[in-house]
Amino acid sequence: MYPTDSPADATVKRFVTRFFGISDTPGLTDEWVEFFRDDATLVMGNDAATGRQQVRKLREGMWERVEARKHTLVKVFPGSFVDREFGGEENIAEFMLFGSGKLHLLVDHMGRLSLICI
Repeated sequence: MYPTDSPADATVKRFVTRFFGISDTPGLTDEWVEFFRDDATLVMGNDAATGRQQVRKLREGMWERVEARKHTLVKVFPGSFVDREFGGEENIAEFMLFGSGKLHLLVDHMGRLSLICI
């Protein structure tokens, strides 16, 4: 899953594996939120959260209409960049993830449509 010519640190590998394992498990909101700093900014699709309280709310909303989810990572590409947008000159480890995600959605309502053809 990781490139052989640019090996990722074992800590990073454990983090990625644990993060997605917890992400795919409902009810582990506290554990999931612990992955984020107190001042974290999280953007997922159209949703954004800043700080752990908002991250928690986003996480809880992720499971409102989802019965099950499963992320499958195929490749993880590590890199190191200086991120001036989010914190000045500190080195930030970033990763590109390639894989798939499957959701089993809860359906609140079913409908029936009857048409009269004239």
